[in-house]
Amino acid sequence: MALVVAAPSFAMAQETTSENDPRYVAAVTRSAETLKSLQAYSVDVVVDWKTGDGASGSNAYSFRYKKPNLFRVEVKPEPNAEPTLIAVSNGKTLTTFLPARKLYQQAPMVEPDRAMENSPVLASSLKGSLIDSLVKTNMKDYVLARSRSAKPVGLDDLDGRKVEHYRLIWGRDEEDYWLGPEDQTLPRKLIRVYHFPGQDEAPLTLTTTATLRWSVDAPIDPSVFTLKLPEDAKKVEDIEAALTDNTPDTLLGKPAPLVNLPRLGDGETEIGKPLGDAVVVLNFWASWCSPSVETLPKIVKMAETLREKGVRVISINVGETPAAAAAFLEKRGFKLDVVMDPEGLAIEAYGVTSLPVLVILDKQGVVRATHSGGGEPLMTNVTRDLEAILDGKPPTGNPQPR
Repeated sequence: MALVVAAPSFAMAQETTSENDPRYVAAVTRSAETLKSLQAYSVDVVVDWKTGDGASGSNAYSFRYKKPNLFRVEVKPEPNAEPTLIAVSNGKTLTTFLPARKLYQQAPMVEPDRAMENSPVLASSLKGSLIDSLVKTNMKDYVLARSRSAKPVGLDDLDGRKVEHYRLIWGRDEEDYWLGPEDQTLPRKLIRVYHFPGQDEAPLTLTTTATLRWSVDAPIDPSVFTLKLPEDAKKVEDIEAALTDNTPDTLLGKPAPLVNLPRLGDGETEIGKPLGDAVVVLNFWASWCSPSVETLPKIVKMAETLREKGVRVISINVGETPAAAAAFLEKRGFKLDVVMDPEGLAIEAYGVTSLPVLVILDKQGVVRATHSGGGEPLMTNVTRDLEAILDGKPPTGNPQPR
């Protein structure tokens, strides 16, 4: 599953015995020394991703840093979108803010180089961006402990610079890594291929390409390291824990929350409202979330197959612009009944913290079943529960409405 605050979700690297070429060790050492020498820098990262079955998208990150421990991170579901997560350190306190839910948490900067990993929601959002490794005082040891079999490929021209290209294994995954130039060695590009177990014999693959654009030692406005929170923002101990306090499962047996959302194209739809004799499936998705994209062809087929039996599928797009969603659907040829949730109203009401999520409502608008995750089991379980509800039986594995 992919977290709503960020996409896609990435596998954790694992420490392993390394057999790195000395030239790679030297390049990583120079990179760590360069970062340590800088008084301030800005880096913007775009991560383009694609799956083995052709789904693709982009995520964007911005990072502003000034010594000793001032920084600001913004995470976006796509380069031109509004941030879905903002984290700001004023040197003493790290404030992490989730705009769509108006939730924030604060923690003292006791261990500055571990501040990001000590915030679970921030750490999970930054995977694949390289940003989490930049503030580590032991960056060299951190990187070298996780990479192995690093071999030089040669010098490549990247944005007019001659940079060193290495091929290595990071944890269990393949990686191409560009560092340079020699007089100011910094991470410039990273391509990583993740392998996941598949339902069939063929494994699932995810390829991410992170491109980093640097501005070093340029003045940064001090206001960057402040965060003005909305008056109605709610402080919580831990954002992830607060998010899981309200999940789709907590709605089982209760009337579905009513939320007015704009339709893709024109008009509005009040999701959760009973639709006559129709059983309703709410499908929460986004084009930047690989698991939910992989599910969409099955959603389309299910909507067509079960329409005559009285099932209506409403797909709720999370955190994207209408233009981006429409372009994606047109490119893939998906015909869906889509409503937009750009401000996170529906995901808040339904407690959605990851994608994809499918919520089944009976003809009275009562939540009868919820399902999350990807792969073949998801649609098998959804179809099974829909058939049970249409036959007047309780869905398997979910309590009956009270």
